[in-house]
Amino acid sequence: AAAWIGLSLVARDAALHEQAAAETRRREQYFTSITTESADAIISLNTDGIIQSWSRGAQQIFGYSSEEVVGKHFALLVPDDLKQQGEIELLADMVARKGYIRNHVTERVTKDGRRVYVDITRTLITEPDGRVVGFAAIMRDITQRVRAEAEIRQLNRELEQRVIERTRDLEQTSQQLRQRNAELEQANRELQELDRLKSDFISMVSHELRAPLTNINGALELMQQEPSGGATDSQRRLLAMAADQAARPTRFVQGVLNVSRIEAGALTFSFAPVNVHDLIHKVVADYSAHSQTHH
Repeated sequence: AAAWIGLSLVARDAALHEQAAAETRRREQYFTSITTESADAIISLNTDGIIQSWSRGAQQIFGYSSEEVVGKHFALLVPDDLKQQGEIELLADMVARKGYIRNHVTERVTKDGRRVYVDITRTLITEPDGRVVGFAAIMRDITQRVRAEAEIRQLNRELEQRVIERTRDLEQTSQQLRQRNAELEQANRELQELDRLKSDFISMVSHELRAPLTNINGALELMQQEPSGGATDSQRRLLAMAADQAARPTRFVQGVLNVSRIEAGALTFSFAPVNVHDLIHKVVADYSAHSQTHH
């Protein structure tokens, strides 16, 4: 009975051990599947930077098969100009100081020579005793995102330039408008001054010319109404001519005053019959006084 119990315990322990081993294998296969099937590039390196494992995502991004890169230095993925700038040493120093790097954006080169932007997360791989045995790196292809961001920045720069140019154009237009307004204000002041001079002129015509002309016309009219006495025909013609000529500046003054009335909307018309025969004789007499050769 004791032997049977012992054998039963041994069998149970063996079954439990086999079950645990199967669960461990299942978990390992699960995590291996995650690593293998990931769209990101997941690789492992030894302490010398030699590639130890290469995921399917790495093959999709860089174009190399596992057989082509495992055993080679990861420097084959680094562009020459970045090598010269110390990219490899920089990453090693950053990981050594912090134990990891996260979201480090840089460039890598594919098998066909294309440059792609990648977001790198890199961590140390250590043994239980703390000894560093290598590195694990995850690289995500962010080329489309970086290019889209670059296009957005370019569009923003172009937009800013257009805004600057538009602002400059608006400022020039505003300056031209200010200059034009200043010119219009100056012209308006000049028009106001001309209007003042016109008003002064009309006032002068009304007061300085109208009054003496009225006196002259009145005197000539009285002289023509008095008995001729010793006046000769020639003197009477000259007196009539003087009266007629004195009427001309009177009409001029009246015309100037009429302009003012027109602007004020107060002009009125007075229609009356005119003796055309007398008018013609006056015109002939006016021209006869200046010319003796025309009849």
